[in-house]
Amino acid sequence: MFFNKQKQVAFILPTKCGTHTVRNYLSQVPYWHSLKFIHEPLERIASVYPNLNQYTVYGFFRNPMLRFESAARHAYRVGSVRFESYDDFVDRIVEMEEAYKLLVYPQSHWFADPRVTPLDFDNLKSELHRITETTFPLEQLNAAGDSWRSEITDKVRSFVREYYAADYALAKDRLGKEY
Repeated sequence: MFFNKQKQVAFILPTKCGTHTVRNYLSQVPYWHSLKFIHEPLERIASVYPNLNQYTVYGFFRNPMLRFESAARHAYRVGSVRFESYDDFVDRIVEMEEAYKLLVYPQSHWFADPRVTPLDFDNLKSELHRITETTFPLEQLNAAGDSWRSEITDKVRSFVREYYAADYALAKDRLGKEY
């Protein structure tokens, strides 16, 4: 989490939604500070820092299919679970160590608290500029680039639609987007 005490504004950081990019950007902005809680939901963080209950809190929400692909590519790079394709990754999610399962948690995990306002990941730069009232250059970090990819099959589409059903509903209800 990053917060600005003067403006009483904070960002939660759902996994695979630009965490490194957002943290890098906010660390340049005066009066923004980080907490040790990187990927915790607001409820957990506010139980330790109750003043956050008075803050306006944002988080970036990403297209669930693209986020799933990013999680699979991340898991492939770091070797948290061995697999050869996205289909194989779907089959092996249950084998992942708990620390790596956070990569695939539904985004609704972070946005279940109605105090958290989802922001469209596709507008990351403009939203950071708007909320921080700054226009620092935005360096995209930790992007997988042209690294390993697999085919998005019907099996993967079906899994993502079912596993992230709450995310698709959240996108429609709170962002007005259908993926």
